[in-house]
Amino acid sequence: MTKKMRQQIVLDAIREKKIYTLSDLLKEVSRKHCKVDISTLSRDIAELGVAKTFEGYRILHAADGGSEILPAQVTTLQQMITGIKAVGTTVVIHTITGGAQAVARLLDILPDSGLVGTVAGDDTIFAIAGTDKNADKFVKLVAKTIEQQ
Repeated sequence: MTKKMRQQIVLDAIREKKIYTLSDLLKEVSRKHCKVDISTLSRDIAELGVAKTFEGYRILHAADGGSEILPAQVTTLQQMITGIKAVGTTVVIHTITGGAQAVARLLDILPDSGLVGTVAGDDTIFAIAGTDKNADKFVKLVAKTIEQQ
């Protein structure tokens, strides 16, 4: 079985069922006659843009590595972000409990964000924009993104 086939099985398993642990994901993938160890599975989910959230494992971006944010991801941002504020070159983003890592990953792939990077805790993200102007631009971009209907 090729890596691409195995990763498609992983994505299908996550789409079809709520998966809360790597062990559960391993069982689901094994049921589809795919032999894989936990370390390979862990690398696969990282490559595929899958993250563990309070709702289980979720696919956070297109598996082709594209940087376009999908409609479902906009919905995720709308549901999880509770506040955002620029403080100099740093942007502080507050999320619902357990949502920071998933949101940070989505913010990292926002096209033209001007971000250098993000650091996520449980419900707070620090995003570094590099300049005050980029920080303000980023806050406006996120606000515009989460206001989409």
